[in-house]
Amino acid sequence: MPLVPAGDPARHVWRMAASRPGGAHTALDAAGGPPLTSPPPPLHSAIPVRRAHRRFTGRPVPRDLLDEVLLAAWAAYHHHWPPGHGPALRVLVAAYEVTGLPAGLHDRHGLLGRPRWLRRLRSSYAPAPALVLVCADLTAHRPGHAAALFHAAALGHAAWLSATAHGLGACGFGGSTAEVTAYAARGIPGLRHAFTLALGHPGGGTPDRPGGGP
Repeated sequence: MPLVPAGDPARHVWRMAASRPGGAHTALDAAGGPPLTSPPPPLHSAIPVRRAHRRFTGRPVPRDLLDEVLLAAWAAYHHHWPPGHGPALRVLVAAYEVTGLPAGLHDRHGLLGRPRWLRRLRSSYAPAPALVLVCADLTAHRPGHAAALFHAAALGHAAWLSATAHGLGACGFGGSTAEVTAYAARGIPGLRHAFTLALGHPGGGTPDRPGGGP
């Protein structure tokens, strides 16, 4: 089930993105991240056409395109919550068919490993070329558990809109996975897996309603 009511993510993410279509870019969670090869599309324009795609073609997603999706999502998120003004967030990527990226679990520093449970993780969500795993610090006193969940959902839905704006299909899922949490917490002990976005080139079948959630 979604982390927040179905109508809220689009409204809040629109507020994050609408004021800066094509605005300045924020690097992927740290200085020195890869630059965007082109200006990000305005994310608010993706709200009316966003759909939940749970089926994907076998076509791999290029690494550069995945990087641009995530960079644009971080830029939208950081417009309202600059680094240090929200809970600690970490994004992991489970890559299955990503051109230029070896199969396995990644963060911004590179390959973390190829745990056996990655195949099971994919079957639990959707058979997508990549799963974006948003983790948040849910143990800190501030901003609080509920607020940290909202921040994870806000970043996850910004990535969903970014994927849509870049021509990919995606679907978001709430909830956590213990194995992902264990990897995320290696850097920050309080981190918990909170949101998953499956993305890739949309396949056959009828997607959920426009703007729909999981």
